[in-house]
Amino acid sequence: MPRGPPTAPRARTGRARAPRSGESSSVLVRLTKLSDQRHALEIERGGGSERVELETRSTLHHDLTHLALEELAGLDGGFFGSLAAGKTLAELAGRGEGAPAYTGLMLEIERAVVVLQHLPKVDEDPARLHARIAESLAIQGASAPRWFTLELVRAVRERLRALVGRWKATPYGGAMELSWRGSSEHAQPK
Repeated sequence: MPRGPPTAPRARTGRARAPRSGESSSVLVRLTKLSDQRHALEIERGGGSERVELETRSTLHHDLTHLALEELAGLDGGFFGSLAAGKTLAELAGRGEGAPAYTGLMLEIERAVVVLQHLPKVDEDPARLHARIAESLAIQGASAPRWFTLELVRAVRERLRALVGRWKATPYGGAMELSWRGSSEHAQPK
């Protein structure tokens, strides 16, 4: 498989400011393919941007799963909704003042993402996956969030297939752009 040129990690280019009252909370998400091993995640909103270079193997499917799950479940309290609300990438990675505590909805989303992020790789039957998760939670004396439905698992699988397909078709140095507009107007390809 061809490999792109090696790159040095880059820090973010500037702090993206939080939306003002009455302002749209849209975020442009740009994923740039640097090589088979690395990609850049860039967030643009409200006149500012942040960019980080990431290791692809463990982070790309995770981030795409956040996007698919949050948009399809109508959840603004996860990773992309937090970015739209003004959190920085460093804060969400737990490196900075204002780093979120993963509790409540944010923890529910993260747990669901960890389970669902493998769907493009293993193509597990959504009904089997949903049942397995429900059984696992029941053993722990817990239950799945109301929004974690079989229909959602099916929809996330299809959305992930589309996103991963777009990523695979992205050339080295090329970017895949998506826009996040909150639960009323979810992420759409640009």
